[in-house]
Amino acid sequence: MGFDELHQWLTHILKSTDDLGAILITDKDGVIVIKVETPNLPARVTKAALSATFSMSCDQAGKIGLGRPLMVMSAFDEYQIVQFNYAPLILSFIAPSTANSGILLDIGGQLRPQVERLAQILNPST
Repeated sequence: MGFDELHQWLTHILKSTDDLGAILITDKDGVIVIKVETPNLPARVTKAALSATFSMSCDQAGKIGLGRPLMVMSAFDEYQIVQFNYAPLILSFIAPSTANSGILLDIGGQLRPQVERLAQILNPST
């Protein structure tokens, strides 16, 4: 699955999943590789800094002996963010705090092969 096909597939997932506000694939520095979002989602909740912060927290967890985090869920008053560590890329879902977290976890697991393939396309030497 190439970049365009993945973007189309993510758009389909976004439109067909209740309450999902955005899907982002970023690198460890927070640079957005693919971003699909609903038009009514405030820009402040899709800041690239979230991925960079996630990446740093993964590094810190490894340094204290917890191992490499596979995913992190963050809940806020209005939104929840579910992030998957598919190094070197990070898959993030942004949804209202009332959204079904289990569905987001399931979709994230299903998308792992596509995100890993995208990483190979972006950096064939890995």
